[in-house]
Amino acid sequence: MYLASTLVICAFIFISFFFPLLNQEFDLSLKAMAIDGWDFLDWLGADTSARIFTHLDDPADLVRSASVSRSWNKFITSNGFVKNLCIRLCPEASNVASNNSDDHNIYTNLIKNLVNSNEENQSCISKCIAASSTDRFPAERIENTLESEDVVRGRLSYWSSKGEEDSDKSETLIYGLVSNLCIVDEIKIRPWLALHLDNQVYSAKFVRFKLGCLKFSDSWPKERNHFISDDNFVWTYTSPEFPMQQENELHSFKLPRPVLCIGGVVQIELIGRAQRCYIDNLFYIR
Repeated sequence: MYLASTLVICAFIFISFFFPLLNQEFDLSLKAMAIDGWDFLDWLGADTSARIFTHLDDPADLVRSASVSRSWNKFITSNGFVKNLCIRLCPEASNVASNNSDDHNIYTNLIKNLVNSNEENQSCISKCIAASSTDRFPAERIENTLESEDVVRGRLSYWSSKGEEDSDKSETLIYGLVSNLCIVDEIKIRPWLALHLDNQVYSAKFVRFKLGCLKFSDSWPKERNHFISDDNFVWTYTSPEFPMQQENELHSFKLPRPVLCIGGVVQIELIGRAQRCYIDNLFYIR
């Protein structure tokens, strides 16, 4: 098998690097092992083999390694290499499972999804939980943000905050995801172009994202606006701030790395207000 031969040769390089005084006869015998397909786990021992596997930083390589043979699978599973790599790539995964026999399968599935997250682009927002403010309810409610069209069933469809005199006042929108475990790598937002008012774009100045879960219950609260406070959530990830352009386009905000959202809640924090409305001279986000 190609992968097995590659790792045996890697073992040869590893040993040669740390033990430069090995004689030629030893080197030749190890090369012969690679050619004959010997299992280097038995020959090198657990400690040296573990050092080699910890240098694999591609999840796909580690998952394939576990499929080489029963001994490799047992060695990788018992030492938790897949779990450790998954947590290194995605720190939130440390809260997913406990130390038991199912850890390997759980983290293998997680790490496969981390790999596939760069290939598959699926929307994972399923419901609205709350908005920090709404100007005209229900016409400008948060549920309108899930519509892809500007006009739905003959009416304008958009969310609007209440007006504020302070242009630095932020707003937050909170959504529920399709599952309590979702991998999020990018979030897209399109500011509203108020053609019916002044033909201006009412965007925020910056945007930041938080991922986590409700603190007090497994179900969504009935009076949603009472639960907008951060005190009611456990945020396991907070993104950096992203600047937001005042343009009526779909803005894509790529997170620094794929993030495992445990709990199925995402908060969009809209920071600052860029546009004042000429009607009441207040700043809005829409």
